[in-house]
Amino acid sequence: MKRLSVLILILILLLSASALVHAQSAAINNTSPVRTLTVQGSSHLETVPDEAFITIAVITNGSSANAAAAENARITAAVQDKVMFLNIDKNNIRTTQYMVSPVYNNDAGKTDGAPAIIGYKATNAIQVKVDDMTSIGKLIDSALSAGANQVTNIRFSKKEEADLKQQALKAAIRDASQKASAISSALGTHLGKPIAVTEDNISLQNPGDSLMFKSLAAAPATPVMPGELQINASVTVVYEIE
Repeated sequence: MKRLSVLILILILLLSASALVHAQSAAINNTSPVRTLTVQGSSHLETVPDEAFITIAVITNGSSANAAAAENARITAAVQDKVMFLNIDKNNIRTTQYMVSPVYNNDAGKTDGAPAIIGYKATNAIQVKVDDMTSIGKLIDSALSAGANQVTNIRFSKKEEADLKQQALKAAIRDASQKASAISSALGTHLGKPIAVTEDNISLQNPGDSLMFKSLAAAPATPVMPGELQINASVTVVYEIE
């Protein structure tokens, strides 16, 4: 009798397990794949810069490294004095590059060994931050008149750059949502919730990146027009559709 009860219990367990397997299989087979719609959104914002970073370089040559460096130090100090005379705080002036290197005689017709050192070159570059866009031209003229011989870059910026980039990303998301709604409506489907978002790009295009000035004799006042900063953003959004 006891043996019969055990056999009945085992049979019940086997039937229950079989029923559970069939139920799971049916649930899997009845689950349809999620349909998705992938769209890209973009935005383009423009703003007027309220600060600029001007990189000024002093390049000197000498018969020795010490001579080139000493002459460079003299001119750089004069340039900094001229800049600070324009009410530029010294905390807004910083060195971005300093280098002393040999100058070689690269005579194409010379074949006897390595090129000979014929002198030395010293380079000192400083970056000046200004908040008054109308003072940039005067600053450049003052630096060049004091002995600087290159203005290698002018970078315009916006103090609220981080906030503007967030606005651009939000606008790109809205653009993607509008595109998805239009496509879903045209297909006769219902647009569901977003299930994935990717930030493709967020960048600030600076109109000053390509600007460069060199020392010119008897040049008129240097005109510098900041123009507008352009902030571009793009995203990819995946929506569920029904």
